Amino acid sequence: MHLVTLIMHRLWPPITSSRTNLTLADWLSVYAYIDSHPGVNQASIVQHFRSLQKGALLFDQSTLSRKLRQWPKIQAYVERALVLWVKDMENKGETVTGLMLREKWRRFGDQFQICEFCCHGEAASVDQDAKKEKFCITIALTCNSDGSEKLKPFFIGKAAKPRCFKQRTPEQRGFYYWNNHAWMTGALFEEWIKQLDIKMKHTNQYILLLMDNFSGHTISYQPSHILMEYFEPNITPFVQPCDTGIIWCFKALYHRFFNQCALDCDEAGESEIYKIDLLEAMSMVKAAWDKVTPDTIHNCWNHTKIQS
Repeated sequence: MHLVTLIMHRLWPPITSSRTNLTLADWLSVYAYIDSHPGVNQASIVQHFRSLQKGALLFDQSTLSRKLRQWPKIQAYVERALVLWVKDMENKGETVTGLMLREKWRRFGDQFQICEFCCHGEAASVDQDAKKEKFCITIALTCNSDGSEKLKPFFIGKAAKPRCFKQRTPEQRGFYYWNNHAWMTGALFEEWIKQLDIKMKHTNQYILLLMDNFSGHTISYQPSHILMEYFEPNITPFVQPCDTGIIWCFKALYHRFFNQCALDCDEAGESEIYKIDLLEAMSMVKAAWDKVTPDTIHNCWNHTKIQS
């Protein structure tokens, strides 16, 4: 029987050979080492990277000294570009969030080959409250204990036929969507359980479904291939695997996609860069859920120790 849980709600690439023609990514690894070892002199730094068994970096002390003098100028150049962008956004009446600022720094970093975020001063002084579109959906996420299987997100919205779907049903677009008051009810949950039970029958699988002790999860239907167990009240945050990092990871990925979309709109010269419709939001949810890795899910399950 598989365990399944339900919840509602660069590093630079490794270098494999020694090289003398260093990229900026190589130098960033040198800068990071220097920041974490402030008492080490330059000769020792040169020797450290020269003696690495894998990915040795070959440079002399004079080259290192010159690069250390250049590094603040590079950071300052990106900082100035970011300040100008923030001022331009303010002139257009757009609000810049902290997450969006971080994403824009990353894009500037890609352009200027800077791979770390370090924003301060004027560019960091931005309003954290963005204008948001006013629609609400509930999302149910389900995964098994080793992360090898994630069910499609279960969406619950208010509109029966969302206009943004343009004559096509959510199912035709690959979404599992129900309309109600944007909240889980016993009727919706029972229909979802029935369909999941049918799927388990067809694949000849038996699963244990672990859920929050929530009134909307109470149903009369008795599935043949699903054993439903409910967490005791008040202990869900401690034993629900999704609450130990899976949902946090999912939300972080969703926010990344949302900010990337806003920046794409800004760079395309569009107004109302934060405005998205239900279809766009659901597409970002699906993309974020797809990005949550099996390792993340497996580690969160292990953290709860409910399988031991």
